[in-house]
Amino acid sequence: MTDNVVKIDRTDEVENLYVLARRAREYSDSTMALKYYEMLLLKNPTDWEAVFYFDYFNVLKENRIDYFLENGIRLALEVVKNNVKDRVEQKKAYTEIATKTIALAVVWHNEFDGGEDIVENDMAIRNDVRCAITLGDNVDELFGSDPEANEISQKVWKKAVEWHHPRFIGLNNETERFFVQEYFLKIKKYDPSYSMPFLPNNTDSSKGCGCYVATCVYGSYDCPEVWTLRRYRDNTLGSTWYGRAFIRVYYAVSPTLVKWFGDTKWFKKLWKGRLDKMVDKLKSSGVEDTTYQDKSWKK
Repeated sequence: MTDNVVKIDRTDEVENLYVLARRAREYSDSTMALKYYEMLLLKNPTDWEAVFYFDYFNVLKENRIDYFLENGIRLALEVVKNNVKDRVEQKKAYTEIATKTIALAVVWHNEFDGGEDIVENDMAIRNDVRCAITLGDNVDELFGSDPEANEISQKVWKKAVEWHHPRFIGLNNETERFFVQEYFLKIKKYDPSYSMPFLPNNTDSSKGCGCYVATCVYGSYDCPEVWTLRRYRDNTLGSTWYGRAFIRVYYAVSPTLVKWFGDTKWFKKLWKGRLDKMVDKLKSSGVEDTTYQDKSWKK
């Protein structure tokens, strides 16, 4: 004799939970959204929407930022990769995760903006930058074969460099420079025309920062050509009063030029030939092109 097994169809119950969860999400009701997504997660641990938004609303309601950055973003993207087989739906899913995640990063950035002093020994990577690099790295690792994923990764990496850039520019801090250089190279993989962002307000020449035009032309503050020019600036120009006067004029003018024209091909073409000749001349006279740390010089 076979026992009769009664199967209960809970499809309507799950659909109702989705309706309630999404409604709470639409109205930014973190408490109720967290409640309903937790219920959905218990019913299906491989549902990417429940996995992601449970952690997302935990950030908003419980401030579980570290867990989200260290585990939540990666977990949600892995669930998409392993459980959403349709490529169109997969792209929609990781794009939604990326959109919501970078929105959090922007909020954190706006909270920090202008609220912290730049100090030489400040090596902490803020949550806005951590969020952007974690998102970009994981999208690239898991979905790097998709052009749409490449676009997401390079955009959020650019934000990370832009947000982190003010914290290292002008500082003799190799760890900070290495971080930005690493992501500069990652971005260049997908966008060969990318140049480092520039900060016109950060022109205190007493800290030896800048080389705005050269950095724009060569695409990096840390490359052999710019190392050569920085040595010449510090050791030759900075050693005389007229050289220092030239540097002050340069720092007063060049940031504005780069801000206005730095993204144009004609500007880079105009300066590259001149700088190449200057670099070759300096190298032939004994100025090295190896790794260099800026020196301070007095006015």
